[in-house]
Amino acid sequence: MGFLHYSAFALLCLLGSTSLAISGEGFFETRHFSGDTSDLLESARGAAVLFESRGETGNYVPFANGFFISADGHILTNHHVGTNCGGRSPSREYQDRTRPLEYPVNRGYLCADFRARVFPNTRDEVVLRLEMLARPDQGTLDRGGDFIILHAIGYRPAAYVNIARTRDYPTGTPYFMVGYPPETNRGNSSELIRHGEYSDIKTRGEFRVADGETVARPDDYLNADNPVPYFVGNGDGAPGTSGSLVISHAGNFLGFVQGYADRRGIPGSALCLRDGKPAGSTDYYCGGLGNYLRATWILDRMDELFPKTVNAILLSR
Repeated sequence: MGFLHYSAFALLCLLGSTSLAISGEGFFETRHFSGDTSDLLESARGAAVLFESRGETGNYVPFANGFFISADGHILTNHHVGTNCGGRSPSREYQDRTRPLEYPVNRGYLCADFRARVFPNTRDEVVLRLEMLARPDQGTLDRGGDFIILHAIGYRPAAYVNIARTRDYPTGTPYFMVGYPPETNRGNSSELIRHGEYSDIKTRGEFRVADGETVARPDDYLNADNPVPYFVGNGDGAPGTSGSLVISHAGNFLGFVQGYADRRGIPGSALCLRDGKPAGSTDYYCGGLGNYLRATWILDRMDELFPKTVNAILLSR
């Protein structure tokens, strides 16, 4: 069992307007949420977005994920993803990281050559225009603040993450990772693909789910000295990518994907397994351990740096 994270804005949400309260045990605001796992994951699909950037060829290419955190269309993702908002020729203002940047809704920094899709490759697909509302300074980024807040212009999401339902959790907590992975060719590196749950992705933008448990960071973990405030999970990484949402089975917001550590070449590691047996061959991605940014730490930084944006998120209906 986790404990509720009582930051200033979480208290505001919990003690303020009852219209922000959630029925059931989950954290998604959606008309059809009933609390069971299938509804939870369907709500997660409504909250997830697939980011695309446009390169020299002029074509948009999917590459990362994010998720809605308000009814007004605020989106949370990694800074290393959202920084693409600046396009191929970002302005001097956009490149200045000596201070945090914060803008009001509908008066943000308009993204160039960068967009998002919801419900991609379905009849409900919508292509979103984006603006950047809040970006940390370089000092926060250096301490592990790999996050950015974007906004979908003129779009109200089908579901969103209620940040007041953020919880910390002990090692061994079961979780879901949900998202739209870009095109993959992982083959034997993915347990889910090898066992026939999924195929390698031929059409980008297919919604996928992995489950796992949070685990202790092993001594031989390649990112053991990483300053990022991440936690480690053993779920299969193939269904997600940077910015993919991580939630508990009860629906509480735990964090989101920051990256993966390749444990290839460590055949003696207890976490480098293939079907439960030790593995370490050069063509196998051992264990698929994920670095997940801890939601409680990120939300504390949001509260410190961007109080106006946080207040707007909490007051959205």
